[in-house]
Order: sequence, then structure tokens, then C-alpha cells
Amino acid sequence: MANDFESLFAARKKSREEQPVATETPAAKQSKKRSAIAPEPSTLPSPAPEPTPEPKPEPTAQQTTEPAPEPEPAPKKKKRGRPATGKRSNAGWIGRTYYIQEKTDIEIEIELATMRRQGVSLDKSELVDALLGAWVAWRKGEDANEQLTEFSPRRKDE
Repeated sequence: MANDFESLFAARKKSREEQPVATETPAAKQSKKRSAIAPEPSTLPSPAPEPTPEPKPEPTAQQTTEPAPEPEPAPKKKKRGRPATGKRSNAGWIGRTYYIQEKTDIEIEIELATMRRQGVSLDKSELVDALLGAWVAWRKGEDANEQLTEFSPRRKDE
């Protein structure tokens, strides 16, 4: 078995010695690549001369009385997906992340569900916005109760 491999290696070595070794420099290889991609500028055909424009004929009286047809406006492309109408796409709202206790969150969900059954549509972000707005008004010395009466079950007169 070893003799078979030795004879194969010897035959392969002999065939390599018989072939001339082509040594190309990296620059020569690069120029071959360039010539394969684009021909040299000297071998490119010269550009054809541009045709001279023909003079336009003078409009006649009949041609000037007719209005030129207006080009039809290109139809607007429809956007894909749902239209952006929520708070995220409204410039008046900004996104913030706050942490609250889980117990508080559950109680808020229960109260908001109760309010929805009563016909009051309010989500958490609107509730937080109203409460923080009332707090700012209170800090400025204004009456915060006016802002809270919109969704508060308690009234000032109680």
C-alpha cells in the first residue's frame, strides 16, 4: 500500500516539475482583473456627436387659440398598513416609561374597567396625564379639582 502512494506522489511531483511555473506579481494580477471588468479608455469607442436640434415652427393663429392639454396628475400611491392615528404618531404626546407597584396596576385596571362599563372611556396614559396635570396645577397654586372632576367619582360638594 505504501508503494502505491509513493508511486502516486512521484508521478505528481514529476508532472509539476515539467510544467513551467508562472510567476505573476500582484500588480499584474490586479491589471488583469481591471481589464476583465472594464476595457481601457483608449479602446472605448468615441461617443457619437449629439444631433443638432431642429428649429421649432412658428405657431399659427389656429394653434394659439386652443389651450394646451394639461398633463394628468400622477395618482398618489396608497400607504401600506394602518393609518397612523394613535398617540405614538401624535406630536402632542411623548412616550415615557414609569414603574408602579403590581397591586396598584391591578387596582387601576379594575377601576378603568368599571368606568368603561359606566360609559367613561379612559386609558392608563390619559389617567396618568390628567393626574400629573392636576399635580402641576396644584403646585402652581391653581385649583386642581377642576381637572380631576372629569373622571373622579367623588364630587367637590360631597
